[in-house]
Amino acid sequence: MTDDDTIGVALPPAHALPLSRALAAAGLRAEVATTPALVKALVREGHCRLWVFDDTPGTAFEALAKGGTALLPVESLPDHRNPEALESWCRAQIQRIRQVGKGRKVLTRPTVQDPAVWLLAGSAGATPAIQSFLNALDDDVPVAFVYAQHYDVAKRAQLAEMVSDNPSIDMTLLDTHARLAGGSVVILSPSCRFALSSPIIISLPEQPWKSRYTPSLSEAIAILGGANVAHTGVIVFSGMGEDGAEALPAYTSHGGVVWAQSPESAVCAAMPQAAIDTGLVSLTSTPEGLAEALSHRYVS
Repeated sequence: MTDDDTIGVALPPAHALPLSRALAAAGLRAEVATTPALVKALVREGHCRLWVFDDTPGTAFEALAKGGTALLPVESLPDHRNPEALESWCRAQIQRIRQVGKGRKVLTRPTVQDPAVWLLAGSAGATPAIQSFLNALDDDVPVAFVYAQHYDVAKRAQLAEMVSDNPSIDMTLLDTHARLAGGSVVILSPSCRFALSSPIIISLPEQPWKSRYTPSLSEAIAILGGANVAHTGVIVFSGMGEDGAEALPAYTSHGGVVWAQSPESAVCAAMPQAAIDTGLVSLTSTPEGLAEALSHRYVS
């Protein structure tokens, strides 16, 4: 194996060390990083092509997200005092790692399996529009959605409950990190920015939004445009003001796709109209029409 085949293990010591030994026994190279400083150092070196990590407080999520590597989150950790449970868990992780590598020794970022990521952006009047959009989507559309709408942090749970009646849509509030998958909708926090390393989206609590109205749609578009994601898009829905429009030239220059709700169908036409006025919007329609077009784009 080469250095580029190395697997980074960002877990508590009681789990990282047994897993690294199991990886070595399976013929896989591992680098253990049990502190944020070690994670950042290994990310800078760039040897690890895949990271196994969990959401233990203090783990360097931001460094991982910006490292341009595949990320494999661990959803639960076994009792390290139970040798049988720990051994079984290690075997399961090795199997997951090999699946990511598609049976090859060199572990590269998954691309075909990762969903396209589209940003749903809006403000006043966007909630019913986005609800109509999501409810009109075909089942099994291989698109993950990041939802950025100006709202009060106290109403986060209400927003998630109001947005979708579609049983195939999985709504998640972004608190620490979440996995992006087809049919998932991750609602951004109005308190802080995020990082994206598909298929993982990570909250950055130490990085507040810079704009007056949050989450900042322009900042969210810029982050999406700079992420290592194969296929992305932005849909601008109802809202007051022009948030988001200024980020569209840079976003589309890298191949990003921009759609907008038709102003006449929006409660507040200013925001989609501002996007349309940039000349960079390739499709305008009602929320239902946008859903039909997206379904046709990826399913047909």
